[in-house]
Amino acid sequence: MQDLPVGSALGITHHHLWEEVVRTPLGGFINHSKNPNCELERILSTSVLYTSKKIKKGEELTLTYKMYEVENEN
Repeated sequence: MQDLPVGSALGITHHHLWEEVVRTPLGGFINHSKNPNCELERILSTSVLYTSKKIKKGEELTLTYKMYEVENEN
């Protein structure tokens, strides 16, 4: 709906409850990118989404997914 400057707090994407991670509706609208325009900051039991680059109106929100590591099975 509008351009967003660097450092804009966009909201909570996940709640961390003991061993479980619960995604919020905002967390469901973020796409993966190796060149993301957002980053997550863990604050107590929540993850908050911030812009790491200027985002133009209509541009998708992207992160590099890394909430867990995949173990090498070989």
